[in-house]
Amino acid sequence: MELNEILAVYRKKAKFKQSEMGEKLGLTGGAYAAIEQGRTPPTIDRIFEFIDIFGEEFALIFMLYIQNRIVKKYLSEDMNVTKEIEKEMKKGSYDIEKLLLISKKGELEIMKHIINSD
Repeated sequence: MELNEILAVYRKKAKFKQSEMGEKLGLTGGAYAAIEQGRTPPTIDRIFEFIDIFGEEFALIFMLYIQNRIVKKYLSEDMNVTKEIEKEMKKGSYDIEKLLLISKKGELEIMKHIINSD
C-alpha cells in the first residue's frame, strides 16, 4: 500500500472530503486530490501536517510504511516482514499492535541480513 492510499484511508476515516483536507492544509481541493492520487508527493513538512490532523496512529503507520519501503529498497523484497506488512496495510483498518509486532520481526530480519552479509 502506498502513502497516497494510506492518506485516503485516514481522510475517509476522519469523514473529511478532499476539499476539506485541502482547506486544512492551505491547498485547493484539487491540489490535495493530486497528493491523494499519487500525482504529487507530499513534502516532509506536509507529512507533519498529516500527523497533526490524523494523530499518533497515523504517525505509527507512516513509520511502518517508511520502514517497509527501506527494507524493500535496500535489503530484499523477499523478506517475510514486507509481505506481512503489505498484507495488513491492504486491509485498510489497522491493527496497530499486530503491525508493531511485525515491525519488530522486521528489525530482527534486518539485523540477521546485516550480520550475514559481513
